[in-house]
Amino acid sequence: MTDHLLLQREFFQILDDFFKNATGESPEDFADIEKFGDAIHRKGEKFAPRAIKAFEKAAGDLKAFYGKGGVATFQQARAVGGMKLVLGGGSRFTSSHLASVRKMAL
Repeated sequence: MTDHLLLQREFFQILDDFFKNATGESPEDFADIEKFGDAIHRKGEKFAPRAIKAFEKAAGDLKAFYGKGGVATFQQARAVGGMKLVLGGGSRFTSSHLASVRKMAL
């Protein structure tokens, strides 16, 4: 397996761990993709307190992930589908940028 694929797997494992830690469920058990937005609203109060700890862990995991290979890891992560929305562009990440990314993610 290439380094690029290993990095992608590790990156997506961090995201998967974040989701499981935040919600207490796997994405498959959380909701069907068509009902994901409704499930977020319905279950939000239940998992909101867990999400803070999950975010702190994910932030540490991502810092370690990007710290391993420095610039090379960051450059390879840019090649992961969807990341260009977040990593490219201007120097500020405004609420309209967040709304756009959220819509793309959902």
